[in-house]
Amino acid sequence: MKKRSLDSLYLLPLVHCIQTNKGYVYADHARRLQLMIDIKTSAEPALNKLIVLINKYPELLNNPSLKFFITGDRPPSSAFASYPSYIYFDGNPDSSYSSGALKKIAMMSAPLTKYSKWDGKEGMAANEMQIILALIKKTHDLKNPIRFWAAPDNSTAWQLLIQLHAYFINTDHIDELAQFLVASSRSN
Repeated sequence: MKKRSLDSLYLLPLVHCIQTNKGYVYADHARRLQLMIDIKTSAEPALNKLIVLINKYPELLNNPSLKFFITGDRPPSSAFASYPSYIYFDGNPDSSYSSGALKKIAMMSAPLTKYSKWDGKEGMAANEMQIILALIKKTHDLKNPIRFWAAPDNSTAWQLLIQLHAYFINTDHIDELAQFLVASSRSN
């Protein structure tokens, strides 16, 4: 079995795609890819190693169709601007950021359970819905999309999140979500 690494699973296949597609990740040059990397250890040492690794591949540096997006443990937002232009971060919608830090935030992310006890089966409580809508508006006003993690992971929840303009959906059911999205696009 091949060694499973960031290089073999992600970076080398991305380099191949970029070489194949004349400098872009996809043949359709309008499409973009955000590679989300969830850091589970201390942010600074992990980011330093990640940058050294990415720098081995010139095709990945400042590519117009690719962003590396850091979630999990992150450095303080005051340090965001010190990272290379191809590194972006996950923001917290309850935090305030400088304009410089906001330029380095790819999206805002939060656990839905922080704002709602919704189980994804019935309708969401009106007071919780107002909180979620206000949070989404706040992030969109900052020119950022929002992602809710720890949300119910079913078609009812996916549909509601789409309707609310939470443009990124966390899931452990990739095939089911893909089928749902295809079916949804056909019905529109």
